[in-house]
Amino acid sequence: MNSITVSHFTGSADFFAMRNMLLEGYSLEQRPCNMFFYYLDNWRFARDDDESYFEQNALIWRMDGKVIAFNILQNLPLYSLQVHPHYYRAVPLILDNLVQRGVKQIGVYEHQQDIINHLLDHGFAGPKHVGIENEYDLTGCAQAIDLPEGFAIKTAAGLTDLRTVYRAKGSVFHGPHMTEESCAFRMASRPLSPSYSNDSAFLVVDTKTNECVSFALAWLDKGTGVVGFEPIGTVPDYRGRGLSKALLTHVFAKYHREGYKRVSIRTGRNYEAPANYLYRSLKPTKIYNVVEYSAK
Repeated sequence: MNSITVSHFTGSADFFAMRNMLLEGYSLEQRPCNMFFYYLDNWRFARDDDESYFEQNALIWRMDGKVIAFNILQNLPLYSLQVHPHYYRAVPLILDNLVQRGVKQIGVYEHQQDIINHLLDHGFAGPKHVGIENEYDLTGCAQAIDLPEGFAIKTAAGLTDLRTVYRAKGSVFHGPHMTEESCAFRMASRPLSPSYSNDSAFLVVDTKTNECVSFALAWLDKGTGVVGFEPIGTVPDYRGRGLSKALLTHVFAKYHREGYKRVSIRTGRNYEAPANYLYRSLKPTKIYNVVEYSAK
């Protein structure tokens, strides 16, 4: 094996090299084999700490100058290990590095048996089911569902005041990072991403109040033909009316017409959760399970 080097994240060139590795890997596998591009984009361009998070937590492995793997420490297990599919032979060395740094949980897709074998050889035990990746084939998507009367679909780019979006997101997701100020920062910085614009932030608006009551933010990559969604939600008082389903079918149909091929929506492991009922009702082509392995 050629010499492999490891270094910390240092800036934009590293970000785009990491991102290109994710896109190349997906193109080769034609199924999830690492985190999707839009999660990396979201983290990079929707943070309030500039690049300090990546500088402190992202490790990058290279062979002959090419990024073959990276790791984001102190985050969800699925993002503990990203490896280009042509370089799985380097996983034992990478795991040695990660174990030395105290990494105790690593998530993979259930179908990644090559990586799982290396995890078992390094004393990791599992698996524990931690998430679901829903994939939809846009070439066979159904016709868009109509919204109930009194609602309209808009985009964030079509609003003069985005505070209604901040309020909607704050009512769906709770925590100090969901204040109006935090949401405003992320909505302002996300358009710097290669895959997002406010034209792809789709909303359902109550036409009586002009309030945003449901949202689905789309992230786009024309090269792979993938549309990712993060986040999706409906404010509590408007749930059970079919708003999210109507919104998503509208967006699916739009991007099908524009030549996109697949949709990715990741969700939690609980199949009985309302969100998972919604995503199953949209008839995913494939469901990929995310599993976690833990150091003994």
